[in-house]
Amino acid sequence: MKIAVDMDGTLTSAPSLFGQLIRDLREKGNYVALLTGQLDSGLPSLEDRQQQLRGLGIEVDAILLAKGSSDPMSHLWTCGQEKARMVREGGFDVFIDDRASFCNLVKLRNPDVLVLQIVAEDPFAGPGR
Repeated sequence: MKIAVDMDGTLTSAPSLFGQLIRDLREKGNYVALLTGQLDSGLPSLEDRQQQLRGLGIEVDAILLAKGSSDPMSHLWTCGQEKARMVREGGFDVFIDDRASFCNLVKLRNPDVLVLQIVAEDPFAGPGR
């Protein structure tokens, strides 16, 4: 099985839980990728994400960065479209994210994918999260 997990607001909402889940899934032969957003400025970078995962003690099979926009409203659309495309082209079976808009776009474009929306308290969440 191929599983794509978002970083901000998803994995970061419960790093111990997701760390254990990812370890267990990978031990059983599943492929787990971090599929997270990136502003059009290139931030956060691949190196930033690698360092963030190392700091959490989490290993994944791949880190995929879905390009968005620096404009918050455009970012939701462009990053969501990019995540949906990457899920389809990557042949993922499961997509886990905290944003309803991303989950809805991924499900709309990939009806056979199991989409799980994580609802958690996020101290950095802004309006509409």
